[in-house]
Amino acid sequence: MERDGDPLCVPPLRIMADPLYSVPGREVCFLRNDRDFQMLFCSARIHKLDCVEISVLKIGGSCSRTCSVDSCSAVIDEDDYLGEAFRTEVHKTYLSDEWSSYIHHVGEKFHGAAELREKLRKYAIAVGFEFVFLRNDLDRIHAVCSNVGTEGCDWHLRALSSSAYGCLYITELNNIHTCKGVVRTQKHKLLGSKVVKTCIAADVSYNLSLKPREIMSKFKSTYGFDISYKVALKAKHMAKEVIYGSDADSFSKLSWYKEAVLQSNPGSSFVLEVDPSTNRFQRLFVAYGGCVEGFQFCLPVLYVDETFGKSIYKGQILSATGRDGNLGFYPLAILIGHLVANLAGKYRGKGNSVLIEDVKQKFFKVSYSSTEKEYRFNLRLLREVGGAEIIDHFLAEIPVENWCRAFYTSCRYGIMANGIAESFNSWIAIERLMPN
Repeated sequence: MERDGDPLCVPPLRIMADPLYSVPGREVCFLRNDRDFQMLFCSARIHKLDCVEISVLKIGGSCSRTCSVDSCSAVIDEDDYLGEAFRTEVHKTYLSDEWSSYIHHVGEKFHGAAELREKLRKYAIAVGFEFVFLRNDLDRIHAVCSNVGTEGCDWHLRALSSSAYGCLYITELNNIHTCKGVVRTQKHKLLGSKVVKTCIAADVSYNLSLKPREIMSKFKSTYGFDISYKVALKAKHMAKEVIYGSDADSFSKLSWYKEAVLQSNPGSSFVLEVDPSTNRFQRLFVAYGGCVEGFQFCLPVLYVDETFGKSIYKGQILSATGRDGNLGFYPLAILIGHLVANLAGKYRGKGNSVLIEDVKQKFFKVSYSSTEKEYRFNLRLLREVGGAEIIDHFLAEIPVENWCRAFYTSCRYGIMANGIAESFNSWIAIERLMPN
């Protein structure tokens, strides 16, 4: 209805009425507020009623000239009105729920002793008991409940290897516990880094910077168990080693990698230096032939910066980065070494950590000197702290124009900042966590 072109707003129809219902033991119950609705659902739950008839008792009402009806209807969830004691219990499922089905019958097949041990641990964690190995070989496994001595529990498992296929089969299984300690808890003694490693390997592969706290939180929400910070940290290291190999193995493969680079990428420069007496790694320089060839089309300026490695062997990673035609960074060469660490190594057994740290700070001041006068002043302070004999012998092996700002005479092309090298360091943030 409209009047003078404007819609006429009319209040909706109002009916004075009381909804009522009945339940066993009470014939008349009114529904006047949310509390009454809560009582309705609680009564239906108590008396196990599938449905409740509600009648409307009209008391009176009035109607305006027009009525409006809302065609939208809302669905009411009974749990919104029920108390905690009456609400429907929602069982949350976890990825660990399937662990309880890993051990179930004689003749079950496992591809090796490692798989059987892993699944047996997960089965014990899910069911809620502990076991011990009476025999734990590659071809024979015998496990019993840890309460066999105190409570005489007869749970046990025997598995033998088949010489034909190299698999293990369960030959004897008593899967019934007579002890009282079988209950699943959020913490378990067998839930160590070996078990957690198998669960988080995919997450670590996707995100190598995953923190132990994040692993603890995600493991609780995904598998329903609590693990300690130490277990999460060790499990991450073990998962990383399974995916990328150990740090020690990566150094042993550098000679093979050098040959592979020189054969597959002609024009590359690859220098690997080791201690002649111990064959221990010292430093590595690599510039791929493709990068060297492409640098001729870049601005003839190199941004050199260093960052530290985050593997267990630490060390320094130095990078030489150029700038391409799109003003993006162009990786040219990488050096993995220990320049400052080598200087600190000269004082091994000759001074404490405070002296070594002081020498390192003084060396940084010398290298960042902008004038020859500032260089001589900082060098004198370095020689006083670190000893002239050690410092002079160390610096004699390094051309001063390669490490001190005051003696760098090449053209800078108006570039005074080294920010693009920092961008490269951020770009390799994940790789710094991997084996060198």
